[in-house]
Amino acid sequence: MWPVRRHTSHRALAAVGIPGRRGRAYPRAAAQVASHIRALSFPVATLQQALHRSSTPPSLCSASTPPTLDAVVDEVSPYVPTTFTSIQQISRQLPPELMERVCDPVCGGLRLLLARYSERFESKMIGQVHVVRSRQKQRQWAAPHHRLDAGDTARFPLAATSSPPVSATAAVAKPNSAAVQAILAELQELFPNYLVPVKALWATVPEAEEQLVRRCVLDALRSPQHRVWLTFYEHPAHCASCSTSAEAAAQTHVLEHGYVRCRLGAEAGDDVAAAPTPSSPNARMVEHQVQQYEWYRVARVLPTSAAELLFTGELQEQAALLLPPGRDVWHVLFSAPALFDVRLVTPVADESVRQPGAPAFSGADPSSAPLFVAHGATPPPSLCASVYVRFRLEERFVPPDMAGANEASIMRELETLAADRATNDCGLSSRQRRRKRKLQRQLAYLRNPTPYFDDRVLAQHLFDLLPLRDGVHQSALLGSLPQTAVQAFPPNVTELLQARKDLFQLSDVRHGILVQRADAPKVTQRSAESVTGEEILLYVFSAYSLRSDPREGTTISRCLPRLPRLVRERLFAMQDIVAEVLIPYPDKVEVLADRSPRISPHPSSTSPHTAGADERVLRELRTVRGRRDFLVPFRFVGEWQEKLTEKYVKQQEKDNLKTVRAHKSRASSYRGPPSH
Repeated sequence: MWPVRRHTSHRALAAVGIPGRRGRAYPRAAAQVASHIRALSFPVATLQQALHRSSTPPSLCSASTPPTLDAVVDEVSPYVPTTFTSIQQISRQLPPELMERVCDPVCGGLRLLLARYSERFESKMIGQVHVVRSRQKQRQWAAPHHRLDAGDTARFPLAATSSPPVSATAAVAKPNSAAVQAILAELQELFPNYLVPVKALWATVPEAEEQLVRRCVLDALRSPQHRVWLTFYEHPAHCASCSTSAEAAAQTHVLEHGYVRCRLGAEAGDDVAAAPTPSSPNARMVEHQVQQYEWYRVARVLPTSAAELLFTGELQEQAALLLPPGRDVWHVLFSAPALFDVRLVTPVADESVRQPGAPAFSGADPSSAPLFVAHGATPPPSLCASVYVRFRLEERFVPPDMAGANEASIMRELETLAADRATNDCGLSSRQRRRKRKLQRQLAYLRNPTPYFDDRVLAQHLFDLLPLRDGVHQSALLGSLPQTAVQAFPPNVTELLQARKDLFQLSDVRHGILVQRADAPKVTQRSAESVTGEEILLYVFSAYSLRSDPREGTTISRCLPRLPRLVRERLFAMQDIVAEVLIPYPDKVEVLADRSPRISPHPSSTSPHTAGADERVLRELRTVRGRRDFLVPFRFVGEWQEKLTEKYVKQQEKDNLKTVRAHKSRASSYRGPPSH
């Protein structure tokens, strides 16, 4: 590493010294050389640049990316996460001094700057938003590059870069390893790795240690060496104004009312993170840790995820009712930056100063620290920041096939399906019903993409509707949701409930599915082996289609989708349905001749009609796992056939009446207005 630095320094001396001798401008040349050498004296930035240049293909090292851009990108890189994040969100996390350099015409802005380094960053468009993520395996929390003055010590983390050599890593950590280790050990004793109120840090210790812990916490928040490893959020009611200079009392007030977490731990990939002990902050402050269900409860009070919303007092009241007692809604919002994009706007005199909802203490340069304004313990409303929140709906929850979807085409297709349903006596087919649900969900997303499109938000609301011990039928549970949640239903809600075994347990009942909380006492349920053949026939009789002539008969495969899960399990466990269910009960059913076509071994020599029949049989066999005994036809006899025939005749009369009315309606619509 050090030869690289000496070589670069000699090149800089040569580049500056030659013009200096010609123009006799030695002071100017000396100043440029000193500035260049001081910038090279920071080992972390130099190591990152050396690694980047060594890993960059020669084709990418062109004049379009001068060395100054490499230094800026090295400083921006720690702020780019490994998950897709909007350019706007990343820019809010950058210190003001670094953001000014990024906006310089040489860099061309943050989006163009990151786009030049496609080997390090991946960018794309999600809807109308530019998003980017780092291609590295883990996020680097290295401090941004800064100059060192005389007497300063290098302040940098021990987190390794992407894949540096062992000798290079040791050379970086060696100069100040003892000082850095002392800082990291102190932070682990003071701060947990999850977001907590600052006041809770000393409120959870014995009274004799309270003042000592308070002083240590505030000193760490003020120290540039410590705050590199801390994420701090200001409370909207106690935030600072950027128009006045900070006073000690005002700074203390802002710090005490904020929220903080330590970035050490698994998220940063640090080896220095110690295992939690009973007295460590991670174990001591568990009751102050925001749980995931609180995020999804707050998310459902937001009416949309398409735009940034002012978090009004009404929304605050609605969210507070959904949270545990004593939990602050701002604490919940700030603790989930992957779900909520939070922005603070502080009124200052005649203009609004926009403050990011990202960590206020993220830079290593003291000039990037926020300014504060003095105010009392209860600031007037004019000094309270306005909070703008946007729910970040992940791409995996966006309905499929939304690329070319538009409201007009969806409405036309829905009208076509409605017309087909009106003209068809049997209604829509199962495929048409699935298509209709998909179109309705796409239309709801285009009109208003609510947070309910996130399956986690929907599942949490369903869980909150369940009683503590008893179960609720699935249809009744889904009917209790608001219309915005119903419009965001996934194609199969039952699969969503089955996938969340940490929240729900499902049981088959006579008229549907019973949904319970996962921690509720489970309803005693029969085993599949206890279901008798007579009970199976009774379920088939109850599920018999009213539009099928009972004299023509049916098959088990046709009735299978309408049978309870327990009965289906019993049927598939049987060796021969004909011998175990149909033949033993001649007073109830009669086995008919098997009229299902046999699949031809030579499909090329068959007629189109036979090929179509073979395809239908193959589809039906795949549904029943290749069991041909499910395809054997049978019909009910005796009293059971009479009841089914009576229901069938009544249904035919209803369908005929509906058809006549539809013909009359179409005939009247074709006629012109009556002549006078």
